[in-house]
Amino acid sequence: MTGKPALSSHHFFDPQLLPLLDALPTVWLDIVSLAELRSNEARMLLPVEPKSVDPARIGVMGESAGGGLVAVLALPAPDRGAPALRFQLLTYPMLDDRTCIAPEHPFAGDFVWAPLNSHFGWQTLLGAEPGCPHVSPYVAVACAHCLSGLPQTYIATGALDFFVDENLEFARRLLAAGVPVDLNPYPGAFHGFDLMPAADISRRALADRLAALRRFIEV
Repeated sequence: MTGKPALSSHHFFDPQLLPLLDALPTVWLDIVSLAELRSNEARMLLPVEPKSVDPARIGVMGESAGGGLVAVLALPAPDRGAPALRFQLLTYPMLDDRTCIAPEHPFAGDFVWAPLNSHFGWQTLLGAEPGCPHVSPYVAVACAHCLSGLPQTYIATGALDFFVDENLEFARRLLAAGVPVDLNPYPGAFHGFDLMPAADISRRALADRLAALRRFIEV
């Protein structure tokens, strides 16, 4: 839809296997291929000539837990020797383990993805209770103390999505750090609302995301 090359990375571990593994490296196994794309050698993986891939114009996109993973990838990592990302486009991203132990939201989290789901996911990943001290920002990006220097960001979320508060707070912190943010909280939308593509709100959300993507890659 944009005429630009893209690479999709998929989760490949059943979360119930994570207690048998070391959680943090497992998370990085899910996104290491994207991180490596920011090096000259790994751009050979793309179905285009390497010289046609501009390392200064690489961005990331992700939804839900995938949004949390790519938000981690956007954190500065000078030890990887990779250029900074141009943008991150996040759709109802899962960013903060503490949300599932926060006081219950009066409206959000009743549909599709509930606090119990989030608690199980974070507990499985962390190997400890959500909200435990010293959670690495490379697991839960909301734990990062500083967000300055992150790429321009688009965030779409639903007003009834369990992640709405953490998404709004992440946007607020990015703005406070001087990061350009385009925030779209859709009224009446729950987690995964856009999986019903015929709905008017889903069509509008898709159009908004594509418009943001075009802005990011064409500027």
